[in-house]
Amino acid sequence: MLPEIFFTTLIPAFERASQNMFQQLSATYHRGMEEMIVKFEKKMTSHVKPDQDRLQALIKNAYTASTELQNASKEATTDISNLLKDIPGQIEKAYSRCEERMKEQQEAAFLEQRRVISDLVS
Repeated sequence: MLPEIFFTTLIPAFERASQNMFQQLSATYHRGMEEMIVKFEKKMTSHVKPDQDRLQALIKNAYTASTELQNASKEATTDISNLLKDIPGQIEKAYSRCEERMKEQQEAAFLEQRRVISDLVS
């Protein structure tokens, strides 16, 4: 009789109580882990957020600087190209001015020679 009561009443009740206790333990453990994860994520977010913001600002500044540098490079390339195109024209102008001065000086020298020769002959 005692073994029969033990196996029919006591053990099933103990199993149900143990199963209920482990389910409660499991639920409490999972709830505690979820709360801990949420707290950890909040803490990490509060620590990481300022660094993340600074990094994003640095990336934005680097992108802006890169864009400005590209634009300056394009402008410099255009300016240099224009200057290089203009060099032959500038050389031609300088050469023309030199020719004109040389002609003027030659004419002045010939006029002076003619005057000197005229003075000598007369």
